[in-house]
Parts: sequence; C-alpha cells; structure tokens
Amino acid sequence: MVMVHLPPGRLTVHEFRALPFPDDDGARRELLDGRVVVTPIPRPAHQIVVRRLVTALANHIAPHGLDDCVLPGGDAAIDDGNLLVPDVMVVPPAELSRQWESIRTLLLAVEVVSPASARRDRVEKRRLYQRSQARTYWVVDVDAQLVEEWLPADERPRVVTEALRWRWEPAAPELVLPIDRLLGALPPA
Repeated sequence: MVMVHLPPGRLTVHEFRALPFPDDDGARRELLDGRVVVTPIPRPAHQIVVRRLVTALANHIAPHGLDDCVLPGGDAAIDDGNLLVPDVMVVPPAELSRQWESIRTLLLAVEVVSPASARRDRVEKRRLYQRSQARTYWVVDVDAQLVEEWLPADERPRVVTEALRWRWEPAAPELVLPIDRLLGALPPA
C-alpha cells in the first residue's frame, strides 16, 4: 500500500493532479471544494450499469459521429477547487483531447450511487454539477430501481422509474432508455 501525504489546507486542481496517487488500486479520487475524497472500488452491478449506459449513449449518438464523446469515468475539472470523476459523462466534441484538462463542459454527467457515495452524489456533487451548468445530471440508484434527473436550475429531481429520455442538444433525436433495460437482471448485492 502506498501512502500519500496530503498538504494541509484546501488543494487546487493543479496541486491535486501533482499528487503521487497509485494507478492500480481501483479507487476513485476526486477533489470536492479543495478536499480529496476517495471512493472504494465499485460493486459488479455498478460496473454493469455503467457499461450499459455507455453502450446505450454511444450507440444513440454514433450515427452523428459523436460516440467518442461518451466517456466512462475521467476527470472533469469544473473549477480550480473541484475535479469530479463521473461514472459516465458526455462532453462536447470541441472539448475532446488527449488531456483531461480540456474538459469543462458536461452535456450529461451520471453517477451510479453506492452505499459509500449516495449522500455525496445526491448532495455535494449534485450541487457542483448544477453550479457548473452540466446540462443534465443523472443519479442512478440500482437498489431503488430508479434514476433522479437534475437540470441546472432544479430544486428537486425528476424521479424516473419507466424510461430515461435525453438529447445532447435540443434538435437532436431523443434517446429513450427503459429503466428495466438499464437496471434489470443485475447480480445480487
């Protein structure tokens, strides 16, 4: 196990990226309001849902040459003190690059909640995604078999239990993803 000693106080995204974190432990590291937050390796059901989402989104936008804009994980530095790692994100083609630093705009951000991350995903990260004007934020709850959909100005989520609907821009064709196709037939907890 590699120990990483954090400097005192709140970090910037630049300072966070310079820390010598291990690459192979599977943990997710994020910077929330200057604080380092570490989340353990997700459960298999979590990863299956992420794969299903990436596949559905990429297949939906592939005919328009945008399938590379669907990214599982990865850094989204929304400001100097916040670097988020959504489970899935869709970014504008203009922000695709070989470097994560280029990503600032999220057309869609998705977090699949786990017992360890539920409060952070629903409260802290939701507020940050809304503040950064992520066009749509989905909180996927595998156990409750639902998705909370948040838009930037929302004070309450739209709770989706039948089918998710999403467009990368207003005139684009709509993705319709049944919740049972996304969350059905998962391995037991």
